[in-house]
Amino acid sequence: MLYDGDTAEGGRGDSPEEPGAPAPAPAPAPAPRDWSGGLASKNMAPGLASIKWSPGPLGKSISAASSRLDLAVETCDGGDDGGDDGGGGGGGGATRPVVPTTAAPETKVYLRRWVMLLLFAGVSASNSFMWLQYGIVSNIFVRFYDGMDDLAIDWLSMIYLLTYVPLILPVLWLLDRRGIRDVVLTGAAFNCIGAWIKFVCSVATVFVLGIPSYLASVWFGPREVSTACSIGVLGNQLGIAIGFLVPPILVPNVEDLDELAYHIRNMFYITAGVATALFVLVVIGERPPPAK
Repeated sequence: MLYDGDTAEGGRGDSPEEPGAPAPAPAPAPAPRDWSGGLASKNMAPGLASIKWSPGPLGKSISAASSRLDLAVETCDGGDDGGDDGGGGGGGGATRPVVPTTAAPETKVYLRRWVMLLLFAGVSASNSFMWLQYGIVSNIFVRFYDGMDDLAIDWLSMIYLLTYVPLILPVLWLLDRRGIRDVVLTGAAFNCIGAWIKFVCSVATVFVLGIPSYLASVWFGPREVSTACSIGVLGNQLGIAIGFLVPPILVPNVEDLDELAYHIRNMFYITAGVATALFVLVVIGERPPPAK
């Protein structure tokens, strides 16, 4: 039994066919879409064309903050593509990303940069010398200052390490906010005061040890940074070496306490005079050059 819209084969049709009516012509197949004239080749999906940012006048101008960037697409010729879709040779171009290159800024250097580096190395050497000048001859000071034990002399060196831990972060913040000149000037001031009042020079260590890399990056060119940084660190190591060598020469272990006091006084005044002279040179020194 056939219902309305059912065909004799059992399926539903739009209407029963009349006997003798001609068969309807088949609908034409949809034409394949050609992407060869677009931005992507036939082997790439539309809309996936790679783009690059370039400052040229091509394309659409896009403003972002204070800089202006232009959008451009670079196309390169592609060969014949006989892919899975059965397409033949291609005249379409495949896009490729281009990474923009920026020229490195030129660094201007000054001849006086070496003077600034040697001046800082002198401050660092003076500070590290005062770290050891009493500890290396502690037996002489224990005998000279009757009733003082070795631990009191050792604390003149250990105080350097004790003050470094709580003060390093504030000094790094000060270096970032105020700049290298103010930090080195403060360190030289503490070093000068510490040459007269011993324990104060331990604070100067915090202002001195972290400077070499910063000074090298501000005053020196890209090819001189490692050399300048190594010379700045060498100043500290040189002061330690002098601290081991010079105090036993300046303060010999003599029996006469009056003569011993004379030698101790000479070492004290020499150390204080050098630290004061370095502080004066830092005060009259020039400011760092403008930003590169």
